[in-house]
Formats: sequence, C-alpha cells, structure tokens
Amino acid sequence: MPPLLSVIIPHYNHHEALPKALESILAQTLKDLEAVIVDDCSDVPCDDIVSLYRTKGLHITLVRNEKRQYTKESRLIGVEAAQGRLITFLDADDLFYNNAALQYHVERLLETGADIIHFDTLYYEEGVRKRQIPRWGKPLAKELRDGDIFRTYLRTDGGGHATCGKIATRKLWLACLPAARASSVRRYQEDFLFSSLLFFHARHYIGSFRIGYVYFRNNVQALHKAFGRCASLHAMLTEFLPYMRQQGADTALCADMRACLLKAIKENMLKYLEYVYPNLQEDNLPPESVFSEMREHAEPDMALRVLMTGFMQVLK
Repeated sequence: MPPLLSVIIPHYNHHEALPKALESILAQTLKDLEAVIVDDCSDVPCDDIVSLYRTKGLHITLVRNEKRQYTKESRLIGVEAAQGRLITFLDADDLFYNNAALQYHVERLLETGADIIHFDTLYYEEGVRKRQIPRWGKPLAKELRDGDIFRTYLRTDGGGHATCGKIATRKLWLACLPAARASSVRRYQEDFLFSSLLFFHARHYIGSFRIGYVYFRNNVQALHKAFGRCASLHAMLTEFLPYMRQQGADTALCADMRACLLKAIKENMLKYLEYVYPNLQEDNLPPESVFSEMREHAEPDMALRVLMTGFMQVLK
C-alpha cells in the first residue's frame, strides 16, 4: 500500500549531514511515510547510510542520477519516484523541527481538505540561529483560496518562496510537473519556480505559524552566483509569463508577476555588480569564477540578454 507521505531529499556530497536528516525523519510520530533520496552523482555513495537506516525501519527509495542534474531536476525526479499521496521536501543538510512536525501538519492538511500547507522555518546562518524567521520561510496567510493564493504570494515581495517547509498533494505536484520539467531553470531560483507553480495551481492554501522545518545556510559570500540567479529569473520572465497567459491568467496578474521578476533581477544584478566591481582596476579583470558562472548558466547570446535586462533594471 502506498505511503501517506513522501519526503524527497536531493543529495549531493552531504555524506556527513545526511544521517542527521534521516534521523529527523525516523523520529517523526508520523510513520506512514517514505524517504526518497535522489543522489546526484555524489563523490561518496550513500549506500552505507541508506542500508543503516533501512535496518532501523525507515522506508527508503534510493534513486541515482547517471549524470549531474542539479537541484531542480533531482527534486522533480524525486516527485516522479515518490509513491505518497502527499509530498514534502527535506534538503540533505536540514532537519524537521521536532518529532511531531510532520504529523501535525499532515493532519491539518487532511482536516481542511487543502491541497497545500505551508509552515514556519527556523533559520541558521553559518551555525548561528537567527531570531527572525526570514520572509522566504514565512506562510502567506492563515488560509487562502483560488486566485487569492498567487496574488498574495506576489505581493509578499519574495515571501514564502522556499520549496521546503510545504506539504502538497501529489495531485497538485502532478499539475505542476509538466511546466517545471519544461523550464530551462536549473539552479538558484528553482525554489521560486516551484513555489510559483504550486501557488498558481493551488485551490486551497493553509498557512501554519508553527515551526516545522530547520534550515541551515552556509557559503553566504558566493555573490558571484547572483548571475546564475539572474539567468534563472530571466528564463522565468520568458517562459513562466507565457505559461500563465496560456493557463488563462488575467492581465493584472501577469503584470504583477512581471514586476516581481524584474525586481528580483535588479536585486541580483546589483549583487553581481557589487561582487565584480569593488576591486576592479584597469589591469584587473573580474575573477574567473564570475565568467564560469556565466558560461554554466547561459549561452553567449543569452548571457548578453540577461546582462542587458539586468543593467536596464539597475539604470531605471
């Protein structure tokens, strides 16, 4: 019999952290669940960890990517492999907040008949606990329905866009899957893509202001990755807006989405410029890592379009 809940874990070189993530699943009072680990060509296989936690009684499905797919595709591969009626995500270096986190929120979802529940995220940066829950980890409201879900999402200025911290029905994820699969977004803004699709297609949203997820952020200085974010946002600008129109979204909603994307492009372009130019002299080009990010995330003609879009927003 299929499990009630599937917990999808994209895994890449988190061999030391993965046992803690699995321990937080094993400790849950909700037992009708499975863990779906998608190993994205890690340097060290996680078979030993999977075997250990299977002996402890955790139902684990292990999927191995034949080549690097990055987070977006790994998560979608996990969705396709999942058997549960409900789906949630756990990053390999994160945790569920306590042993009742999943049962409480699954019960709330089933009681209300909603297709998505969204709960608070406790946030650590470089090992230090932050007092305030970040806007991307906050629920949008106590309850929303139909078009108000996506409108509220766009008006929260980047709020609630994390993929983790949500439990959604399998039916809702299947509705989002074709567009998510077709998108050229690969990294850095896959959370924005996924949450936009989920909130666009959801018909009944429940927000829970009870902490259910613990997020650990590291490598906060990698501002050169801002170009990768700009490239992904530009892809959403050229792909997601036509998708919305095709799905029957009204002009005002499309305009709100366009404004939201352009603002995010501007913010990331400013970060990109901040990283590149402080130490730039006549004989000092930007570091190679910046050009590597450009090459990885966009072909030359697309890189130029992304840069021009970003510069136009900055200069306004």
